[in-house]
Amino acid sequence: MNRWILRAILLALLAPSARAQVGGVSYTFSPSVEYSRFEKNAGLKDNYAFGGTMGLGLGRYVELKVLGLIGRHDTRLGRLGGADSTLAPRLRQLPTRSVRTERWGLALQVNLLPGPIVPYLTAGTGLLRFRPEDDLRTSESVYLMGGGGLMFTVASRYAIFAQVENLAYRYNPGAAFLRGEDLNRANLQPANFRQVLVTNWMGRAGMRLYLGGTTSEVEEGLFSQHPANWRPVIDPFVGQLRFNRALDFPSSQRMGGFYLGLALGPTLNLRGFYWRALDSGRLTGTEPMEAYGADLYLSFADAPVTPYLSLGGGYLNVLSGYRGRGGSTPDDQVFASAGVGVSVLLLEALQLQAGVQGIFMTRDGIDNRTAPAQVYGSTLYTVGFSFRPGRLSFLQPRPRRAAEPSAPLITEGEAPTAEPTASPELEARQRLLALREAALTAEIARAEAAGDSLLAARLRAERERLQAEMMAAIVPPTSATAATTAPAAPARQMITLPAPEQGELYVRYGPGSSPLVAAQQPATPAAAAPAPTTTPTSPELQALEQRLLARLEAIERDRQELVRLESRLARLETLLQQIGRGETTVRIQAADTTVTVRPEATPSEGSFLQGFRGVAVFGGVNALGAPRQLLIGVRGDYGTWLGGRLHLWPEAVLSFAGGTSGYNLNLNATTPLPALPAPPLLNRIDLDAEPYIGFGLGLLAFSNPPRGVAGIQTVWNLILGAERAYGPGVLFAEYVSMNFFSFNRLQIGYRLAF
Repeated sequence: MNRWILRAILLALLAPSARAQVGGVSYTFSPSVEYSRFEKNAGLKDNYAFGGTMGLGLGRYVELKVLGLIGRHDTRLGRLGGADSTLAPRLRQLPTRSVRTERWGLALQVNLLPGPIVPYLTAGTGLLRFRPEDDLRTSESVYLMGGGGLMFTVASRYAIFAQVENLAYRYNPGAAFLRGEDLNRANLQPANFRQVLVTNWMGRAGMRLYLGGTTSEVEEGLFSQHPANWRPVIDPFVGQLRFNRALDFPSSQRMGGFYLGLALGPTLNLRGFYWRALDSGRLTGTEPMEAYGADLYLSFADAPVTPYLSLGGGYLNVLSGYRGRGGSTPDDQVFASAGVGVSVLLLEALQLQAGVQGIFMTRDGIDNRTAPAQVYGSTLYTVGFSFRPGRLSFLQPRPRRAAEPSAPLITEGEAPTAEPTASPELEARQRLLALREAALTAEIARAEAAGDSLLAARLRAERERLQAEMMAAIVPPTSATAATTAPAAPARQMITLPAPEQGELYVRYGPGSSPLVAAQQPATPAAAAPAPTTTPTSPELQALEQRLLARLEAIERDRQELVRLESRLARLETLLQQIGRGETTVRIQAADTTVTVRPEATPSEGSFLQGFRGVAVFGGVNALGAPRQLLIGVRGDYGTWLGGRLHLWPEAVLSFAGGTSGYNLNLNATTPLPALPAPPLLNRIDLDAEPYIGFGLGLLAFSNPPRGVAGIQTVWNLILGAERAYGPGVLFAEYVSMNFFSFNRLQIGYRLAF
């Protein structure tokens, strides 16, 4: 392992121009291996787990990933802490079992620096499952994870990484790994075990592949920007937390608190939070319970009214004196959260927010056969404000003070003093350098729009050199230096100007006449005389600069309009592939171009089916988790909302096999992702697939529920899929995770438009 890490560092140092990181929205795939070092109260022996992550790169600095790791460990219950001298010998009599561990969750990675060697921080939450052998039931716990690591570039878009993380969760070892018979043989009882918090150190290494996005240095977008453009976020709120009846907490608890974090882009916030239980009988009173953690806030658009999604986790700390259901004292809880809401813009930096969150906690078990630990969801309703002040001032570069040609101010009664002033030649040079910087900025924008990252990098280096020259030119000479150097001949000065693709470029310095003017005018005796020395005046230079800047702004507006037009035309092509033969009307206007697709017939305004756009059939399997079943389903296409950003899909699913039949009703919403690129080694293959991500809510019922599965339950759906036009309709494939990976479906189907 050490040799591989050393080789990666050498490759990164010898090839500094290669960067695995990419900007914009990209896809990441990371197979990895993890070594788990459990503490003694975890009751498991150290061993390896295998799996990886896949997810989205939201700019150069933020990555959101889905994590999956599977390992196998033997129990080690004889070393459980807190046992007295009489209990320890009985613990050593407990049987040793092999336990399959499954870890499913979401992880957030924040890259601290760009470059070939990238330090990063990571945090996440999810579900940890213990599946003991001997036909024992599965136990569940919510976990929190935090750590950091290093990523080393080995080739463009390829990197290896190594990270260390701390994994924390609460569980009951007796309910997770033991049956009643095991306890009786060792003369133990369920009361000898209780729920404990364990923290374990994990080391993980693997390879990471980036697909899509851009390798240019530009880092401006909806999701993440350069740290200099990050803004603080302050979100106070009040709400009502309704606990699940399976938990020991009261049925309802008033909550208040705040979120504090950073807006990494117009639609992406990273926030920490603190919640406090409020006294329901008083306006300002509090109760002894608090919660703290962090979440990721992602809005669907940068608009006055927009829905948002939040994903996070934290720790619920029950303080002394808090009473739960029936006067009991609840245990502390590690929890995960997922929510949706709506944000309304009130002022430039003030928004009104209302949302609902699912709070997922672990209910302690008794023993493995009677009642193993399980995860249950509670609901938090919130309303509050979001305040986003200006950008972080300490990260902003100090603005350069431009040299102004204005004369010094003289107050009444004050004698003018002889201050050293810049010469007209120096002022003209400074103006030309400023114009040169503006021209280079325009050339960089053109190169990035054309996808030429090498040319953009060279122009950017030239601009940095020019800025240093401008700073040197701004510093005025002292009077002593001016007196000493006045008789000396001026040093030869050099500047660099871009060569135009077409046209001509003329530059003149110092006294003399322009050869261009002399060549265009008829020869006269007066023309042969030397022309008087002329220097461009400040108003002329200012007018020239204003005209050039106006032209550059016009070029930039045209370029942005062209990009928007291309995006809209691409969206139109996608819609045409999906809607088939004129099932809707689409109008796209950009500049002087208007594209209209008119239907042959449209439903009446009062028709109930007006919103439906098509129907889809699909089939699949429930691959991971019990029960393993085949499934078939039908799905309605209810059209798009929010300008095409959200797509609604009501569906009904029937599953069979595995000794039971299942019935499932869902309402899902999906949002499109950037087009799926081909891997670097398969870039000749045109995938022509459009990926999407979605979330949903539904009901799932079984006629003969398997052991450990509720007969009827509410389900939360996470959807990852891709689709492409095929024949008269659309072919799609999906992965659907329900209730934190309790049910995992692989589906493929076909959709037809009405």
